[in-house]
Amino acid sequence: SNNFEDRDFELFSEKGIDAFVERVDQGLTPLPELWTWHEPGTRYGQADWVDRIGHFAIATGTYDDTPAGRSGKAYDAQHADEYEVSHGFFYKSAGVRFVDGRRVFEDFNTFEISPLPKGKAANALTAFAVETSDKFKEKSMTPEKRELLIKKHGDEYVKGLEADTERLGKAH
Repeated sequence: SNNFEDRDFELFSEKGIDAFVERVDQGLTPLPELWTWHEPGTRYGQADWVDRIGHFAIATGTYDDTPAGRSGKAYDAQHADEYEVSHGFFYKSAGVRFVDGRRVFEDFNTFEISPLPKGKAANALTAFAVETSDKFKEKSMTPEKRELLIKKHGDEYVKGLEADTERLGKAH
């Protein structure tokens, strides 16, 4: 997700995204699972990393080594550019502010991430990508996480990710 207003007039503050990332990093909140269209019981993957780059929450993960994970990976690899991304999350009413008729989530925990066909996710400024190999500047991408992403995906991939999030942030 990101901290831009979505189609439902809601947004997630940078403070809220950072707090979620910190809870995950401290082991207080589990990493989100990869589901199909928010449906319970459709898990086919698991995030292994979350962070925020500029305005954008970012997650990377792996597909499960199960029939659902393997078929989901094969399908997603062919159709990733057709997706936006949505996430299921828990929140307490005390963690929500109302600003100019919009709900601003300051305290939430994402428990699942679902790729959805373009136009179906609440937030249009999202993207989904599939790397089929085992190989990911701004405020909250820690040097340790950036280094891990470079090790997994290569320097050019990380620079591209940073450029994409910066471009989208400036465009909005």
